[in-house]
Amino acid sequence: IIDNQGNIIQHIHKRNGLQNNTVLSMILDQQGNIWAGLDNGIDRIEINSPFYYYKDIFGELGTVYAIKIFDNKIYLGTNQGLFYSHWTNDNNSKSINLHFIKGSQGQVWSLDIINNQLICGHNDGTFIVSNDLIHKISPWTGGWINKQTSTNSPIFIQGNYTGLAIFEDINNNWRLKKKFDKPKTAILDIIKKDNAHYWLITNSDIQLIQFEANFQSFKNIKTFTFQTD
Repeated sequence: IIDNQGNIIQHIHKRNGLQNNTVLSMILDQQGNIWAGLDNGIDRIEINSPFYYYKDIFGELGTVYAIKIFDNKIYLGTNQGLFYSHWTNDNNSKSINLHFIKGSQGQVWSLDIINNQLICGHNDGTFIVSNDLIHKISPWTGGWINKQTSTNSPIFIQGNYTGLAIFEDINNNWRLKKKFDKPKTAILDIIKKDNAHYWLITNSDIQLIQFEANFQSFKNIKTFTFQTD
């Protein structure tokens, strides 16, 4: 599909939906959809649909766990790694062409935009994503959940495979500030109660903790276990 200036705005083929790449005939119906007669089958292409469907026919992406649109790109975090494609406000008329980000092999758990930076929680640690590059800012594995303490705050809390960590934004660069000695278990979710108190969700309990003002330490207020007699 091309525009009036001859620029290609969408390329539809087997990798993104067609049953077959040999198109022998086409017709435009009254709804503005394209019917394509193929070497093997007939396809209808809904070019006016407000939705974009991407079919991973060859299984290259894997299972998608996180999606974020950031800096005119769409990022997909999967169990195979991190992928991106260019993205604009009128992207429904353009093809998504996903590219693998080198060095991101493995399980991506989370993608968060925090202080205009894209944070990737990964099986191998925590990364900053910039265009098609990633930079590791923490070796602690499995960033399940990243929770900024408040809007534009220079602090975010992370729950990962082995517990709780604090990250600090210094001159628009996030870095690991502290890894707490406890709890020594995976933190699956973090829910803010107020500026000082947070609920931690683990596999075995729910804990209410209270941070000190500088987020350098915390104390446990109460714990509700999931264990039964």
